[in-house]
Amino acid sequence: MWLIVSAVVAIVAMVGFGISQMPRTTVASTHTPRPSASFDFSTPTPTPTPTAAPLVLPPPGSTAMFVGDSWTFGQSVDDTEGYVPIVADAFGWVAANYGEQGTGYTQNRGDGGTLYPDRIPLLPIEPPSIIILQGGLNDEGSGSVEVREAAKRTIDGLNEKYPGVPIVVIGPSTAVIPVTPSNANVSSGIRAAAQAKTDVYFISPQDESWFNAQNISTVIGADNHPSADGYRVFAERLITDLNTLAG
Repeated sequence: MWLIVSAVVAIVAMVGFGISQMPRTTVASTHTPRPSASFDFSTPTPTPTPTAAPLVLPPPGSTAMFVGDSWTFGQSVDDTEGYVPIVADAFGWVAANYGEQGTGYTQNRGDGGTLYPDRIPLLPIEPPSIIILQGGLNDEGSGSVEVREAAKRTIDGLNEKYPGVPIVVIGPSTAVIPVTPSNANVSSGIRAAAQAKTDVYFISPQDESWFNAQNISTVIGADNHPSADGYRVFAERLITDLNTLAG
C-alpha cells in the first residue's frame, strides 16, 4: 500500500556512542499563519491510498523530525515562515529541522551538503515520534531507478535507526509549470521506494497540484524557492493530507 528536513552549518557532535547533527531549530514556533490569499486547491484528493492503515499522529509536545532540502530548511523566508514551523504549530509538535540546502537523494547542488542516505548516521540517536522526509527537486537529471534505490536506502536507514516510527515521504513539488519530465521521473522513483514499505506513507505535491498554473507566480519567488505564501500553501496542503492519513 502507499505507506508511505546545506545545513547553515553542519554541527556534528558526539552523542552517547553516536554522531548527532544539530537541527536548524528544535522548538515549535509560535507563529500564527496569516490569512491565506486565494489559491487554487482544485485537486483536494490526497495521494495516499485509501486502503492504507491510518497514520497515528503524535500528540502535542511530541518531537517531529523533518529531513529534506532547502524547502524543508525554509530558504528565502524567516524562521517562522517555512512549512516546518507552520506544520509543527498546527499539531503542537516540537520541530527538529534537518533540512540541508542543495541536497537530494542522489545529487548535491550546494556546498557541504550530505546526500540523504548518508545523512542517517548524522541524525540524533533519540527517536522522534514522526519523521517527515521531503525532497527530490535537486535530483532532477537522475534516473528513476537510481532515485528509487537511493530513496530505498534512506527509508531503510531511517527504519533501522528509528524502528516503529512512522515515516511520511513527500515527493518533489515544482518551481515551474508544467512539471518537467525529469522531475516527474524523480517523483516516480521516490514513490516506488515508499510504496514498497508497509510502514511508510507517500504524498505527491505534483499529483495533487499544490503548485499549479493558477498560483505558481505567487507561491514561487525569484530564486525558484517558495515565497512566504508558497510555504504556507505547502504547509496547509501537508496538514490536510496528514489529517486525511490519520482518518
